[in-house]
Amino acid sequence: MLLTVLATLPFVAAFAFAMLTLHSELSYNWHKIGVALRGESQLAVELVIRPVTVKLSPRSVQPRATLRAEPRWRVAA
Repeated sequence: MLLTVLATLPFVAAFAFAMLTLHSELSYNWHKIGVALRGESQLAVELVIRPVTVKLSPRSVQPRATLRAEPRWRVAA
């Protein structure tokens, strides 16, 4: 009988602590959870990004040396 009481008390204390923690988390984040469940969270909404102007400066192209391939390598290609 006493063992049952001693085993029940820590269980009830842990359960109460878990419920208080869950309640505090839900009350703090309730709005975020509701928005996420409706599919309107920040991650689900597509971001609107303005176009970016990119300026390119032409680089001089250095000529490459012409490579001669042997006939056996041409056949393999």
